[in-house]
Amino acid sequence: MQAMAGGARRLLITGPGGQSKTALAGRLARRLEAGGHTLIAWSARAGYRDDWERFLSHIEFQSLDDQHRERVQREWALCDTPEEIADLLLRALLAQTGRKLVLFLDNLETLQDPADGALTHPGLAVWLAACERLGKDGPVVLLTSRMALKGHVVSSEPPGEPHQRTPDFIDAVRARRSPASYPLPPPSYGDFLRYWQGLGKESNTTARHGQPISRRRLYRALGGNFKGLELFTAGRESLPDREEDEAFLQHLESAKAELRAYMAVEQVVGWLEAEPAQLLERLRVYANPVIIDGVQAIALDLPDWAAALERLAMLSLLDVEFDQRLDLPRYRVTPLVADWLEEIRGAPSVNLRERAARYQQWAFENLGTTLDQGLITHAALQAAALTEEAHEFALDWIVGWFDRTGLYRTLLADWLPRMRESDVPGTRAGAMNASGQICRALGDYGQVLDYLTRALAIWREIDDQAGLCWALFNMGKLHFGRKEPQAALRCRSRY
Repeated sequence: MQAMAGGARRLLITGPGGQSKTALAGRLARRLEAGGHTLIAWSARAGYRDDWERFLSHIEFQSLDDQHRERVQREWALCDTPEEIADLLLRALLAQTGRKLVLFLDNLETLQDPADGALTHPGLAVWLAACERLGKDGPVVLLTSRMALKGHVVSSEPPGEPHQRTPDFIDAVRARRSPASYPLPPPSYGDFLRYWQGLGKESNTTARHGQPISRRRLYRALGGNFKGLELFTAGRESLPDREEDEAFLQHLESAKAELRAYMAVEQVVGWLEAEPAQLLERLRVYANPVIIDGVQAIALDLPDWAAALERLAMLSLLDVEFDQRLDLPRYRVTPLVADWLEEIRGAPSVNLRERAARYQQWAFENLGTTLDQGLITHAALQAAALTEEAHEFALDWIVGWFDRTGLYRTLLADWLPRMRESDVPGTRAGAMNASGQICRALGDYGQVLDYLTRALAIWREIDDQAGLCWALFNMGKLHFGRKEPQAALRCRSRY
């Protein structure tokens, strides 16, 4: 609706199969219809040529009233080309509706050339061109497709040599973004659960409280895809008690296989030329969407990586979502595609994973030191087998965040145990010290002294003066808080 309010008369919604493009465009069309527009819809299906002729006949004999139909029939004989006929029918419809006309054209991927997204249906191409010529006086045109139409920009990079990151480059990226093309981002987890409820399989209470781990796993495995959820829930009333349940795993794999067939993953990947295929192979190293800098970080040795990125986005092999804060698009290989590639080609190389991890570190330092980006960076370091760096990063950033938000037991159960086993003495001592602080917050004072004593011993062994001060300070603070002033003074004297 924002695009319409901004004056756009044509909106293309793209995305992989099963992501509710038709539902979204249909809802927008109905809202316009409720506001007084006349809605005319057509869906490209098998046997579309006959359907198109029926569509034109429907306009002539059912959409037009007697007055406008008679005028069209009189002037039809004077038309020499399909372009003139399309123009005649459109003008008649616009005159009848007071220029409040919506054309909703669905499933256009069946009529497109996978090489460049160009329309292969001459009749539809003529109508869209006629609408374009009418400009702001023409109808509102809503389109859906699994691939972008030729001429609709879905990813952006200026022509020329690979760039260095500059303000001029970013401005060029933003300038080339097409307001008439909307790549549908993957559904949020909340939307996924609401759709599940809408299928009638789950109650609100169950959706909030029942087996949350299984639901999150299902959301991640299906990439939030609504069609995948329909396939998974078909013939199944509820989830098992445990996500490791063999029936759950088998049903999930079956749904994924059916969804891949529905999305025609193997066929679409087979359309790729060498460089886009290579870029797709590399981009799956990112589990989370990245801006164009992240693409560059793993692709600068590819001469035409920007065109390859646009090709992947055109075919909806990438999820494209918009970062409002940075005012830039973010890209990620669609999860079903990434899983399929991993099954047939294995995990990305360690070298590629390390390049991705270094980019995520850069993003953390330069794009925003947020908890979300911190968790992404930590996971990337672990995936690249940079375990000790991951431990150090977690101690420096993540432990403090979790401590401030009161997630003490999460730290003790999921984060600090591995750090306490680190091969680096300083990291091991830091984890012991942090564990002591967390236990103090939980009131487990016996454990506090144990952890701090072990941290003190390590820091003394490696002659880390700052660490010694920190451990003794924490010990003294513990004793002082417990009304043990003599023990607190002894901590001071031990330094």
